[in-house]
Amino acid sequence: MKQLQIIGNLGQDAILRDYQGKKFCTFTVAIDESYKDANGVKTKKTDWISCTTEKTNLAKFLTKGTKIFAEGNCKAESYQDKEGKTRVQLKMSCYKIELLGSPDKPETSQAPTQAQNQTTENGNQDDFPF
Repeated sequence: MKQLQIIGNLGQDAILRDYQGKKFCTFTVAIDESYKDANGVKTKKTDWISCTTEKTNLAKFLTKGTKIFAEGNCKAESYQDKEGKTRVQLKMSCYKIELLGSPDKPETSQAPTQAQNQTTENGNQDDFPF
């Protein structure tokens, strides 16, 4: 099993979807990485992960800029971009999501609210049409 744990910010509001009678929501998570290149110049890189979850009740909390922790199964898919280059997209089927902060409020050391503390656990979500 390929399992992934990530912490990042949502790049867009979650989108509710329905596929073959199954409801789910999709969203993207940006994961920033800062490092110094060979010349000592500080560089920032952002990786994007496409996520899906069955926990549609969380959709109203999954808004652009929200910081989350997510855990789930992942897979990589390759595709051709507009210039004909082969690219790889990481896709994640999330069975656990924790809200760490909102776009309006950065992370705090205070106890999370009930809505922020909602976690989801579900066995297999590989049926989603990524």
